[in-house]
Amino acid sequence: LLNTYVKLSHSFAEIAPQVSEVMAQYSTALDQEVQQRANEYISLSAPPLSGVKSTVLEMMPHFTERESIVQKQLSGKKGADGSAPPRERKEPKAEAEEAGEAVSAPAA
Repeated sequence: LLNTYVKLSHSFAEIAPQVSEVMAQYSTALDQEVQQRANEYISLSAPPLSGVKSTVLEMMPHFTERESIVQKQLSGKKGADGSAPPRERKEPKAEAEEAGEAVSAPAA
């Protein structure tokens, strides 16, 4: 929530005083992460860091959806009916030779 408050106060300057009060309250919170974050935002509010604050709090660019490489490979291997192609069954001896393992003769 602290992130949301700070981003809103950055976008809407009229609520900045209320957000500063909230940050001051949470700067002594028992939860160390909340306390740390509140103190970081209080530090960012200092006048010498106004340039840094605007960079840190600027809006993130929109996420562009794209297909992952794994999904592309999987969808490319599917059959015409949408099912995955059948896997080839190899004999254990052929698998071992392919992996470079030594193949021992069966005991008689």
